[in-house]
Amino acid sequence: MLCLCPVPIQSVQLFSVSADGRETIVNSHSVTLTETSLTDVFTAGAATARGGGSGVACVASVNGSLTPPDVRIMMDNTDVTRMFVDTEQSRILEDPESSGSLGGLGVHYGERKMSYVTAMPETTWDGKMLTCVAAQDGFPDESVFAIVVVKCTLTV
Repeated sequence: MLCLCPVPIQSVQLFSVSADGRETIVNSHSVTLTETSLTDVFTAGAATARGGGSGVACVASVNGSLTPPDVRIMMDNTDVTRMFVDTEQSRILEDPESSGSLGGLGVHYGERKMSYVTAMPETTWDGKMLTCVAAQDGFPDESVFAIVVVKCTLTV
């Protein structure tokens, strides 16, 4: 039987997203968004790549339910959730400690990821506090935060 019932939030984490898509956990309570031009990047006189961007992602997860938490993104006191791309996944992970003729039992897992990746971040966000708030009915909200640093660069 699938559990669609709410359970407490297991974790909420912020990740910085690099131009090549790599995600790194934000441990310093500061996340940098880099503004880059959209022109071609030249190496040794030849165009090699398009200018990239950067971003931030909030990931909230639960164990014991296929229903991922609701997530809201705040910039200081302004709700900016609509600017983030919402991705949710639910799956049943095999429990390695269970055994039997029917195979292992599953552990229900639900996750919601809110991402903001762009070559032109909102410069008005510089110095503001980004807060990721995860909510699950019947349980206290969980949140993480970071101060946003917007860096402007010029790629020729």
